[in-house]
Amino acid sequence: MSTPTAVQILIAEDDPGDYRLLCEALNESNVMCEVQLVTDGEQALRTVRLAGQTGHPCPDIFLLDIHLPRVDGLAVLRAFRANENCTQTPVLILSTSLSPADQAWAESFERVQFLQKPVTLDEFLQIGQTVKRVLFRAKGA
Repeated sequence: MSTPTAVQILIAEDDPGDYRLLCEALNESNVMCEVQLVTDGEQALRTVRLAGQTGHPCPDIFLLDIHLPRVDGLAVLRAFRANENCTQTPVLILSTSLSPADQAWAESFERVQFLQKPVTLDEFLQIGQTVKRVLFRAKGA
């Protein structure tokens, strides 16, 4: 019997409360994962530019807040999609923004889904199930 391997999740989120809720949602949904957190756009840019290089694997999924300090998440998404090593990695954009322009621009990239950040705990916990569905589709299962 093989041991399940943990999925690698990159989270770009500057709000500690939202990060804790994301981790709780993943835990509640039994997503076996290792999480790498970056808390601003500059850190995120460095991370996504290194992804896929020796010692820096591409994440299995990227959870990205578009309103990051220093560099916005849309610039991070552009850099991530420009990284040829991670073109198949799904991205979930998490944002308080209701801007149709932001959503349309983000979803113009392949394998990107735009989610409005939930306002209730129950809604936030559903993100874990969304991550599971996206990972399941990405693995071709």
